[in-house]
Parts: sequence; structure tokens; C-alpha cells
Amino acid sequence: LGQPIFPGDSGVDQLVEIIKVLGTPTKEQIQSMNPNYKEFKFPQIKAHPWAKVFRASTPQEAIDLISTIIEYTPSARPTPQQACLHAFFDELRMPETKLPSGRPLPPLEMDGGDDSRAGHGGHDTSAES
Repeated sequence: LGQPIFPGDSGVDQLVEIIKVLGTPTKEQIQSMNPNYKEFKFPQIKAHPWAKVFRASTPQEAIDLISTIIEYTPSARPTPQQACLHAFFDELRMPETKLPSGRPLPPLEMDGGDDSRAGHGGHDTSAES
């Protein structure tokens, strides 16, 4: 990645950049973001494929993660924990993954102390009742 996704000189300029990628938000999406905003007069722009937003060398898992996080409807976005469990971060859950210094990664604790490297998905449902 290594670059701003929505470069802009002002809030309005950034909103234009967001619309260029996500497309024009629907009335429902605007309502979910801000119920007080009834008037919306945005230009009708089709969504731009995420794969064309980033360099060709960008991992597909990164594109997939970003496309789920950057979403107009707040309730459609993953929670932080869900985002951390995305396949993009699978390498961090592998016991053999080391820091550049060669030292092991610190324990990845999620959901009350489970070690996320213990299982592939980081969430052991067998212990739940």
C-alpha cells in the first residue's frame, strides 16, 4: 500500500475522492451515516474497482480487507476484532513468524485472552458454551 487511499486538500476534496472509489452513496447509506442529513446532491458516480485503486503488487488479501473496512454503511463494516481475524493477518498467527530482529512476536490476545496463534482463525469455539 504505502500511499494515501483518498488524497485530498480538504474535507470536501477527500469526500470527492471517496466517492470516486466507492461510488455515490445511496439515500439509505447517507441515512445510516448521518440521519440528520436529508439533502444529498452528489454527482452520480459508479464505484471504481478496488483492484484498480492500488498497485498491481498489492496482495489480494489487503484489497479484500480494505474493501470490507471502507464502507459507507457503518453497520456493514467489520468490528476491529473481525478485521484482525481477516486472512490478511494470517501470517501473524503462525508460530514460526518472527520479528525482523529474529525474536518471536508478542502473544496476540483477543476475545478475553485467547492466543490467536493457537488456531488458524484465532478463535477457539470448542471452549465456548
